[in-house]
Amino acid sequence: MNNRKVLVYQAYGIRDIIHQTIFSITSLLSKTLSENLNLEIWIYTDQELTFSQFFGDHVNIKIVPINMEQVKKWRGQIDFVHRVKVEILKDAAGKFNGPIFYCDGDTYFLSSPTELFSHVNDRFSLMHTAENALAPGVDPLSKKILHFTKNNHFQVGHETIGIGPSTVMWNAGVLGLSQKNKSFLPMALEMTDQMYARYRKHVMEQLAFSFILQTKSQIMAADQVVYHYWNQKDEYQQAIDDFLKKNKNIKEALENLSHFSWPPAPAPKSPKRALVQKILQRFKRPRAKE
Repeated sequence: MNNRKVLVYQAYGIRDIIHQTIFSITSLLSKTLSENLNLEIWIYTDQELTFSQFFGDHVNIKIVPINMEQVKKWRGQIDFVHRVKVEILKDAAGKFNGPIFYCDGDTYFLSSPTELFSHVNDRFSLMHTAENALAPGVDPLSKKILHFTKNNHFQVGHETIGIGPSTVMWNAGVLGLSQKNKSFLPMALEMTDQMYARYRKHVMEQLAFSFILQTKSQIMAADQVVYHYWNQKDEYQQAIDDFLKKNKNIKEALENLSHFSWPPAPAPKSPKRALVQKILQRFKRPRAKE
């Protein structure tokens, strides 16, 4: 029985993403030091030298070189940055037999993922955490997405798809699919293309995965094992940059991870306060086109 498992990262472009990914993998390796880790970590990157210098010939690490021309192709005709994630997963999925996992770079591991990953099968898939159902629309973005899904259907293969208001939006910072369920990836790509072409919101690949995985399997949450600091990137980026200035390779990083300066957890925000802060942020930067 083939029990090969692969965890995929995408790490290209700016230094921040490279450093985040290095730190995420370091945290994973730190939580599995006592295990015979049966997990390959594939890093799709345009900075092969940076990763090879940091991780050396670590047995669990595989660097998959890509370039920005390939990234541009993977962004597709819709020119969507998160489409690249789906294309990378499709590329990786076709290269081995076994379940596939994915983590965003802005994550770190709270504990070993071995047990959690072992529960991924044809019935159970993995995403990071359930955010909210589309209805009743607890925030402005959910209301916009709800309005969009009420007024649009999508033709994927021979299937006409409607996304109902009870659909739960899950965070796609972590993903896990069985060997059989890797066949959902082309569907996720097609849905992403159609939805983003009609409504250019940054969560469309996340909505595609959320809908497909909750209708064709049951979704397990990964947030008790993987922390996703998407809402604290500035604080974590500074701490990670400082840490990697002092720790130049995986050996040093593992030895000194206990001295990492962890940023404090953010205070809970009420929906009203979050909306006010979002409005204020729009005065600080150019507003993206709807």
